[in-house]
Amino acid sequence: PAPAPSPAAAAAMAAGTPPLAIARAASSPPPAEPIATSPPSLSLASLLPGARAVSPRGNRATSSPLTLPPMLAAITRALSSSPTLQLSSFLPSSSRAQSPLQSAATASSPPTLPRSLHPTRPLHPRPAAVPFVPTGPSLFDLLPLELLELVFWFLPRRDAIILSQVSNAFLRAAMRWNLSFEVFDLQRCWDEVDDDMLAAIQPWMGRVRALSVSWCSSPAVSLSRISALFLQPCVGLRVLRMASCVLSDELLAAVTVHAPHLQELDLQRVTGVTQAGFGALGHLRRLQRLNLSNTDVSAEALGALLISNEGLTHLSLGHCMAVSHWNTIVTAISLHCPLLISLDLWRARSLTTDALLQVARRCVNLQELDIGWCRDVDSTILVPTLVSQCPGLTKLFLTALRHTTDLTLLAASRATCLQQLDVLGASDINPAAVEAVLQGCKALQLLDVSFCSRIDAATVHRWAARFPAVAIKKSFCS
Repeated sequence: PAPAPSPAAAAAMAAGTPPLAIARAASSPPPAEPIATSPPSLSLASLLPGARAVSPRGNRATSSPLTLPPMLAAITRALSSSPTLQLSSFLPSSSRAQSPLQSAATASSPPTLPRSLHPTRPLHPRPAAVPFVPTGPSLFDLLPLELLELVFWFLPRRDAIILSQVSNAFLRAAMRWNLSFEVFDLQRCWDEVDDDMLAAIQPWMGRVRALSVSWCSSPAVSLSRISALFLQPCVGLRVLRMASCVLSDELLAAVTVHAPHLQELDLQRVTGVTQAGFGALGHLRRLQRLNLSNTDVSAEALGALLISNEGLTHLSLGHCMAVSHWNTIVTAISLHCPLLISLDLWRARSLTTDALLQVARRCVNLQELDIGWCRDVDSTILVPTLVSQCPGLTKLFLTALRHTTDLTLLAASRATCLQQLDVLGASDINPAAVEAVLQGCKALQLLDVSFCSRIDAATVHRWAARFPAVAIKKSFCS
């Protein structure tokens, strides 16, 4: 017999439900009791590629259970069981052992995930870039001065001068280096000097003791910038060298006013200066070294200089073509410069022997004398007096003197301190007289017998073998 319909089926039939729908409802299993669970949380398994969706009914999935690798499974358990993530909870046991130092570092630093687990985007937005504003001393101030000084050694002098103005630390390092702001030798870097470099030196002119701007007359250097160096007191300046520069009368006048204590002045081959500019140099009173070679200085300006500077020890007046009365100048030298050590009178064409004899008798400290190309000087008369009156004579230049003979060399052979002798172009000397000089002058180092027609090359080679300490120069052999 057919089973009696259930109360639910009977109610459905009474409501007019079709019999097929009633049969399907009767064959379905009864609904499960609801499970009391906590609100669903996001799990790592649901985020992994290939994972299937979890059934809304709780722990029963719509497909086969997901199999995770051991490492990811451990991470999933740690995330679901503990609110605090610990990296050591899912690391292999072999990698958990750490040294005491590493343990202390790990305890003090926040936990981090492996690089492979870092998200592609930061969890929090990056803060905006803040410009760096120094709040303390410069890092260069913390370096030892020895290291900063080493930096200066690798810089050209122009860059070193400019760099010294950066900070107090660089200034101290520059002062410990050779750049003591008391000596500026710009001649060594003449091709790098410009107006900016001279402007950097100008604030220190009050303490500069020696300055050389020789050869610094390139288009990058203006006369006004050189003149600006002497628009302030330079009471400490003792040495000033401006050889081969384009100067002006106003510049030399400023030098005499603001650098009254000059002891050395080098103006050889300067241009742009008139007799008024050279005449202003007469205001200097303490010169010991003066070089006016190849300039247009006049006899009047030169005479005023000699009278006002009786302490001159080194004087160079070679090839001063504007001087016509050399005997007057040399006589003034013998009267006002008794302390002379070196005297250069190269190409003093009107000079005669009598004026030089006065120098030999009164300037007994004379050690160097250049009278090359002084055609009217008789060396056979001068050299004997010079050797007897000036026992410290070390250098003697008798270049192209027509009156140089064997008597001249025999007298020079008695100069025991003689180190250099130049008799270039002496056509009347014989090998025997030259050999007397080589034997008598034990301190001789250089002998120039170039263009001496009576001395051949074989004789010079023989002397070179016998006197190896002497450099014998022979430029032309007949």
